[in-house]
Amino acid sequence: MRMNRCAKSRISLLLAVMLLVSIACSNPISGMLNRDDNSSSAAESNEPVTIIVEGDEPSESALGPEGQESTSPVSSGQGTSRANPYPIGSRKSFPGWDIEVLEFRRGAAALEILNTENWQAPALPAGQEYAAARLFVRCTSMDDSAHSLAGSDVPVTGSSGITYLDNFDGFPAPEFVYEDMFTAETVEGWVDVIIPVSETNLMLVFINPDVEDATARFFALEEGASIPYPAELAGIAPNEVGTELAAPALPGQKVITTTREVTVLNAIRGAEAPAIIEAHSTYYEPPPADMEFLLLQIEARNISKNETPEGFGDLFAVDETGSRLYNDTVYFMKDSPEYPLFKYETFPGTVMRGWEAVYIPSGISPVLLGYFYPDDGDPATRDEYIKRYFSIE
Repeated sequence: MRMNRCAKSRISLLLAVMLLVSIACSNPISGMLNRDDNSSSAAESNEPVTIIVEGDEPSESALGPEGQESTSPVSSGQGTSRANPYPIGSRKSFPGWDIEVLEFRRGAAALEILNTENWQAPALPAGQEYAAARLFVRCTSMDDSAHSLAGSDVPVTGSSGITYLDNFDGFPAPEFVYEDMFTAETVEGWVDVIIPVSETNLMLVFINPDVEDATARFFALEEGASIPYPAELAGIAPNEVGTELAAPALPGQKVITTTREVTVLNAIRGAEAPAIIEAHSTYYEPPPADMEFLLLQIEARNISKNETPEGFGDLFAVDETGSRLYNDTVYFMKDSPEYPLFKYETFPGTVMRGWEAVYIPSGISPVLLGYFYPDDGDPATRDEYIKRYFSIE
C-alpha cells in the first residue's frame, strides 16, 4: 500500500519526537539534576522541582529543552520578601543550587541533635536558646569547579530583623556550610544558630553566592512566619546633616542617608579606651605607633528598601580633606552585655545600639570621622560609597 506525502511527513515527525524523548530519558546528568528518588515534599506534590526564580539568571538545571525557561516559574513576589516567604516544605531552584528546608528545631528539641555522647553544647545565658534547620542542598552548577555555601549565605532571621549565622563548626553532623560540592552532588545538613527565646517569625535567608548582587530569598521555618516591611519607613527622606566636612554631625545629631539613620551617642578616648578594649578582647593588640583607640557608642536604624540584609557600614578617622587616615579596623574586641558591638547584618526597620572601636592619630583634635555606607538608591551606583562626616567635639 502506498502512503501519500502528508502521511509520510507525519510519521517522520512522530519518529523524530520519539527519538528526542529517548535521548532525554537516557541523559544521566539530566536525571540527576531533575529527579530526587528519596525526595519528600517535592516528590509528593505535583509541583515541578525545577523552578526559575524571578529576577535571577536561570541556571542550566532550570532550563527546559534548548535552553528555554521552565513553564512553572515562582509566582510573583513569593520568597522575595520577609512578608511572603516560601512555605514550609518548598524545594526551590536557583542558579547553581536547589534548596529545601526539611526540618526545624529550637530550644530543647535543638539540643537533642546538637548534643552527642562525646560533646555537649555549652549552656547559654538566660533568654537565649539554640535553633537548628536541616536543609536539602544540591549543587547544580554545570562545571568542574567546587562550590560551597558560607554561613552568611544561609543565615536565619526573625521579627527582630537581625541575622543569625551558623554557630558551631561541624556540629550537628552532617554540616554542609563551607563544604565543597560538585555538579549533581546533594547533602542533607544542618545550620545551627543562637537566638533570643523571644524571637518569632523565624525564616531561613538564602543569598546566592553564585549571583552577583543576588536578591535574598526567604524560607519559612515556622508556620505562618511573615514580617511585613515597616510602613513608617516609607516617608523618611535623607537629610543634609554631616554632608559637608566643614559642618560635621555632632554627638546627638541624627544623620539620615538613603539606607541608615545614624547617631553618635558617646565617645571614649585616652587611657580609658584601651583599658575597656583589652578587658573585652579574646586577645589584645595595642594601637600602632602614633595612633590611639576611640570607642564610639552608636545608634543606627536600617531604613533601606532592600530586603537583603546589610551591615552598618564603616567609620574611619579622616583628615581635613576627608581622606582616610588609617584603613585597618579594630577587629579583636568581642561582644559583651556592657559593650555590645555592631556585629549583625540587619533588615529594614531594625534599630541597633552598640559600640565601634576605631583608630585615630594620637592627640588629634578635633576628631573627624568619615562614615562610608553603601547606597542602594540607584542600581547604577549601588556599589559606590557615599560619605557623611562626624565630629566627637
